[in-house]
Amino acid sequence: YLTKDVMVHAKMLQEFLDWTSRQWQINAFWRGVKYNKSVGGVSTSNHLKGTATDVSFKGKTKMDYVGKFDKYANKWFEICDKYKVYGEFGLYDGFYHIGSHITYQKKHCKFDRRSGKTVYL
Repeated sequence: YLTKDVMVHAKMLQEFLDWTSRQWQINAFWRGVKYNKSVGGVSTSNHLKGTATDVSFKGKTKMDYVGKFDKYANKWFEICDKYKVYGEFGLYDGFYHIGSHITYQKKHCKFDRRSGKTVYL
């Protein structure tokens, strides 16, 4: 299960979290099929492969996420480019979704689940 993609994702995530200089809480990483379904995850979720992580700030409000969304997404995509993978960065109500090794799209994907807006870069 510890594939090369999982190890690269973990390395990329560490680089991103170190860059932000914030205290983070990891809410979700690797999910099994049953659990993924129970939390509303899609059957193609990168959480099932260990290449997606949901994170939140410790002690921050929902608006803190909106204010940093573009800056953090751009940094994540810069890291993805460095590792030559496609990534996704999503904003949910109170946390970010950070994914790598996206195979369904040959572009980076930034999305806001609160508004339904998706942008492919």
